[in-house]
Amino acid sequence: MAIEKVAKLKIKRDPNYMYFIKGTTVMRVHRKKKGLKKYPHIKVKSFKHQRDNKYVYFVDKDGDAARARRAGSKGAPKRKKRATKKTAKKRATPKRRRKTAPKRRKAATQRRTRIKMDVSVTETRAPRRKKRATVDPDTKKKARKQKKELDTFLKDAGKRLKK
Repeated sequence: MAIEKVAKLKIKRDPNYMYFIKGTTVMRVHRKKKGLKKYPHIKVKSFKHQRDNKYVYFVDKDGDAARARRAGSKGAPKRKKRATKKTAKKRATPKRRRKTAPKRRKAATQRRTRIKMDVSVTETRAPRRKKRATVDPDTKKKARKQKKELDTFLKDAGKRLKK
C-alpha cells in the first residue's frame, strides 16, 4: 500500500488515545476499557485538504495526516488469487429419517379403572365437554322482555319519522 502524507500536523500522540480524521478535523477518543462508559470525541486540530473517496485518511506514526488508496477503488493494486486444490466430489449419501415418537392415545377415550380384586380393566367413554355457564331462567325472561320493549320502541319511532 502506498502511503502519502497530506499535511504535516506534528501531533504528539498519547498512548491512551486513538486518533482519527473526521472530515478535515483530527479527533481523538479515549481507548475502551472494560466496565467504563464511552468517552466523547475531542477535537485536536483541523487542516485544509479536499478529501477523495478513493482514499482512506488517518494519522500516521509521526502525527501527520496521511492517506492510502482503498482496496476496492479503481487503480488500486489487485490482490493475487491463491491457487486452490481441486478435491474429488463426494457422493451424496441419503439422509436418514428421524425416528418419530409414537403417537399418544387420547386420555379421554381410554381410561383404566381398578376394581376391588386388583384387576385392571379398560373402558372406553366419550371425551368430556366443557360446561357452559348457566343462567337463571328469571334473568332470561327479563332479557327477552327488555328486547321486545326496545324493538317496539324503535318501530314506533320509525313510523313517527315517516309521518
